[in-house]
Amino acid sequence: MILSSLSRIEKKIEEITGLSTIDIIYIVDLVAILFDTNRFFVSHNQLKWGNFDVGNLLCTLGISIYSRRMPILICIVIYLAIIFILFLFDKTNIFNFLPKETEYTDNTVGGYNPVLAIKRLAKIMWFIYHDMWIIFLTVMILTNNLQAYLSMQGNEVNYYLLLILNFTYLLFLLIKRLFQYRIPRYLHHKKIDDISNETHYLIINRFEFKGIHYYFVKDLLLDNPLFYFAKEVSLDSTNKITIIVNSSRNFEEIKYEFNAEMNSRGLDHMSKLTNELAILLKHNDNFS
Repeated sequence: MILSSLSRIEKKIEEITGLSTIDIIYIVDLVAILFDTNRFFVSHNQLKWGNFDVGNLLCTLGISIYSRRMPILICIVIYLAIIFILFLFDKTNIFNFLPKETEYTDNTVGGYNPVLAIKRLAKIMWFIYHDMWIIFLTVMILTNNLQAYLSMQGNEVNYYLLLILNFTYLLFLLIKRLFQYRIPRYLHHKKIDDISNETHYLIINRFEFKGIHYYFVKDLLLDNPLFYFAKEVSLDSTNKITIIVNSSRNFEEIKYEFNAEMNSRGLDHMSKLTNELAILLKHNDNFS
């Protein structure tokens, strides 16, 4: 129950701010560092779980990871070396020794890919030097151990390097959130560049009247089915373009509009092709 409530709160925060909970914690850390970390100090008893000192354990673990014994630059060099080796092997036949792609009974396929290995290693590194480091920084501020950590030889370089790296990422997120938008497309009177592109559009039905073509189309590239009623428009005596007159996720709505257009042109019969495709599309949607 508590985890479910926290998950809903986290999703709401991300929806409103566009930032993850860990990034918001980092903003609070920056405020604490800027004004005075002592103001954010909490009693050691508040970080204890029974007789177990959680704060002290996290500090010890963090210092062992982010001290001079494990500098970030060495990890980056190792990661780049792994990338180079994987790509070098990819140009040879060494990956032919790996198991071949396998089909499973749950309708999935599994295999091995060096690019995926690189991406996963990158995610692990980002988790260590972003998520985990921010948690470590927060604990150091709360336990008032930040200055003691920085006084250790070599730790200051790692600290400022990671501070700047994560601040740059945070700045990018804030700028992105400020300027980025994502809204439904207004499709009416939008031009279709190539309606004959079978990988993008499925022409369910069409008819021609006085040299103008009318189309009943399904967009194949979208996650959710979208249907268009489209027609040709003359730009001049030689050039024509196809525009979307109306669009809907409802098959019957566009089908009705297409048939109404045929009726108004005196083509008051429903084509066999439309009926067959209507049955087929509904069948596919029921099983998708």
